[in-house]
Amino acid sequence: MTEPLATPPIRSSATPRGERALGPDVARGLMLLGIALANVAFHLFGRERGVLLRPADPSPIDRVADVLVAMLADNRSMPLFALLFGYGVTQLVLRQQRLGTPWPQARGILVKRNLWLLAFGAVHGILLFSGDILGTYALLGLVLILLVRSSDKVVKACMWVGIALYVPFAAVDGLFGLLSFAGPELAASLEPGSASADSLIGAIGSRAALEWIPGLFGAVSYLPALLGPALLGTLLARHRVLDEPWRYRPQLRLAAIVGIGASLLGALPIALALGGATVLNPFEELGAATLHGVTGLAGAVGVLALIGLVLARGGADAVRRGPVADALAALGRRSLSGYLAQSLLFVLVFAPYAGGLGATAGTAVADLVAVGVWAITLLGAVLLERAGRAGPAETLLRRLTYGARPKG
Repeated sequence: MTEPLATPPIRSSATPRGERALGPDVARGLMLLGIALANVAFHLFGRERGVLLRPADPSPIDRVADVLVAMLADNRSMPLFALLFGYGVTQLVLRQQRLGTPWPQARGILVKRNLWLLAFGAVHGILLFSGDILGTYALLGLVLILLVRSSDKVVKACMWVGIALYVPFAAVDGLFGLLSFAGPELAASLEPGSASADSLIGAIGSRAALEWIPGLFGAVSYLPALLGPALLGTLLARHRVLDEPWRYRPQLRLAAIVGIGASLLGALPIALALGGATVLNPFEELGAATLHGVTGLAGAVGVLALIGLVLARGGADAVRRGPVADALAALGRRSLSGYLAQSLLFVLVFAPYAGGLGATAGTAVADLVAVGVWAITLLGAVLLERAGRAGPAETLLRRLTYGARPKG
């Protein structure tokens, strides 16, 4: 049925904080810790790279840190991000449907939002960190627009194809490992040049010309792999699994046990190599890295299920709240600001033209800094929550996507 011609267009807007589901925001807040731990090693410079592109010849305490990060964060945060991204896009579409927004208008909102997110990624990738993931997920969001209204059958079929393609994507770390065995010069080239640039202008130039733009083009090649977990997030959102986790306790329990168990077991071979308990030849490292990456997807599902289980302990028709969940959710609601703040603080601490710690810090120190930076963003999010204010990046993105709020 078409709308009467006299009906004015519906004014769409972002989801009010009071209407947001707790589960996805808690997961986003926790995910940012994993992202910080996974990214911080790329701010270190002046050293050869080894397994999982971690600095070679680590100290004993660095080995312990590398093992823990490999088991819990590396290759686990990205698929979790994809899951939550798909969940969030689907929530946006479902909300627009409830508001009665015509699909062409809702589609326009999604396109505009993802194009602005791509712009955010460009600014972030060039000014602060060439390993930016915002641009990649903006492109993923544009692909999701084509599938987000498809039937469950079509979504499931595309999801399984994407998950199958996740296997070669997971082998990328192992391929870099093969390059590192070719010689110290080639291994040194795996380190981003912007990390060791001695001036802000030099770092920006390196990221713009040699790192971020080529990396964005490379990201297109693994979008099909990220589509798998993103479409799984779409299915979970349609069935409100994180919105109403008490309805899915048996399934969540099974997913948590199997997913986290597979993740830990799959990370073990690469963790043993990082810990110095075994030495892998290039092809063994390729296999171990591939297993590590593939089981990271299982781990992302398991962590998401565990969060749902914890929140479901609030009983029927409610989620369990508490200071920890509320703090994580506050950061999750400001995940874009938190992510950007991480990179800014890392530059201030590690860059040669700022704190300079990247030249001397081992991974244990770097990981402690990552945890501290995440804690700062968590505190900032809690303070903003108490003040009733959104994150600055979220405010800007919403203004650019939906326009200024009418006065009065």
